[in-house]
Amino acid sequence: MIFPANCIICGGSTDNRIRGHVVCKRCLSGMVPLERERRFSPCLQEPYSGDPVPGLILYMPYPYDPVFRTSVNRMKFYSCPEIGGLLGTLLGTMLKSEGASADAVVHVPLSVKRLKERGYDQAAIIAKEVADILQIPLFEGAVVRKTDTLRQTESENRALNISGAFEVPENMVLEGLKLILVDDVATTGNTLHEVASALVESGASEVLCAAVCGNRAGRNTELY
Repeated sequence: MIFPANCIICGGSTDNRIRGHVVCKRCLSGMVPLERERRFSPCLQEPYSGDPVPGLILYMPYPYDPVFRTSVNRMKFYSCPEIGGLLGTLLGTMLKSEGASADAVVHVPLSVKRLKERGYDQAAIIAKEVADILQIPLFEGAVVRKTDTLRQTESENRALNISGAFEVPENMVLEGLKLILVDDVATTGNTLHEVASALVESGASEVLCAAVCGNRAGRNTELY
């Protein structure tokens, strides 16, 4: 009564909880999954011949609609890492409902510069929750970002901007492992594709890319 719980997305008062996360009815009602046939798609919005990892699949259960747009924006730019836990719960629960399985979960890493600015890696927070729900290990540091690339929305050529930006450390053993690669938002799929390529080159037998939400029809306005 003295300190009422507030929705971690919009700040409104609420007593609803999703696996420990406080969410109001209005925001909760906006978290509607896509139809099942629309949750799976090619990772790359524009596939090309000669792809080193052809057939890479993206699992993306939610649209980039207003409630997720607000969630992602607050998580990334308003110091709300707890929203990452909520998004990870949603993604992990959806993956579990699909019967997804793997040897480990990995995530798309932030650059060192952006990590220092933000203070946390939102994809790592999401991935940890996914791993907990699926009851498989999280391989922290399985991939590192070699270069500080432009934000994807600032680049005229997203594929070129991200090309060669990731590598797997020499001490990371991935030979023969099936991995789930996690990020928060997917649009063109170029970042997930580039990370997956590095994982496969280092011996991973299979990579399923998974993002909480996205918009495959156009560019998003938030800065990545």
